[in-house]
Amino acid sequence: MEITRVDLAAAAPVTHPEYFDGAVHMQPLFVPDRDGEESELVAVFFAPGARTRPHVHDSAQVLHVLSGSCVVADEAGRQVVPAGHLVVVPRGVWHWHGATADGPMVHISIKLPGRTRWDVPERDWAAR
Repeated sequence: MEITRVDLAAAAPVTHPEYFDGAVHMQPLFVPDRDGEESELVAVFFAPGARTRPHVHDSAQVLHVLSGSCVVADEAGRQVVPAGHLVVVPRGVWHWHGATADGPMVHISIKLPGRTRWDVPERDWAAR
């Protein structure tokens, strides 16, 4: 058994900054031995206004908002999700997520096995 505290001091800047806009740090909580074979659990710390670029997962992704407000967007539009709520993004759904401009946000990302595709259309992502 392993007990871990979600803590920005234990996080590092993202390893692929091209997939993000703004300051984002990640704290791996559970990383599979081999990429894509097991679920992945990561705490993600977004500075105000920081967000992911649009992407699609081969499997579902669950976001648990721990603090702040999370902006999530899919083809239907944008929504603001407060702390304490979960977002379930079904597999194959174009989406992005991040912090509102008003303040930082932390969420836990639970990604089921499968790859993430970042080579998708940006659509209205650039509009603030």
